[in-house]
Amino acid sequence: MLVADTTFLIDVARGLPEADAVLAEIESSGELLATTFISVVEFLRGNRHAPKARRARGLEFMNRLVVLDGDLESARLAAQADEALTAKGASVPLIDLLIAGISIRVGATILTRDRDLQGVPGLAARPY
Repeated sequence: MLVADTTFLIDVARGLPEADAVLAEIESSGELLATTFISVVEFLRGNRHAPKARRARGLEFMNRLVVLDGDLESARLAAQADEALTAKGASVPLIDLLIAGISIRVGATILTRDRDLQGVPGLAARPY
């Protein structure tokens, strides 16, 4: 399973060729594509003033995805990743840690351009 991070949701909504190519590859492979409720909120909040066509494209795309919720285990995994990062002198924004915790819990690879997420211990990342 791949989990689309907010960066991917935004890039698909914008019609960026790189994101469209990755999406076509994923859809043709039949791999399950999901996102987190956190990324949905981030997308909606960040695109409330975006052009209607972009917002509509993003909503249409998200309606095709499995939306993953957080839970106690996701929170524990996010805190564990934060502790490991802190021990190395690094930090990641809380919202990214929560997305990472959910992704780690379900054993998914995160699809992202976000370098913060690409460095979270225990999280498999697929940059695009």
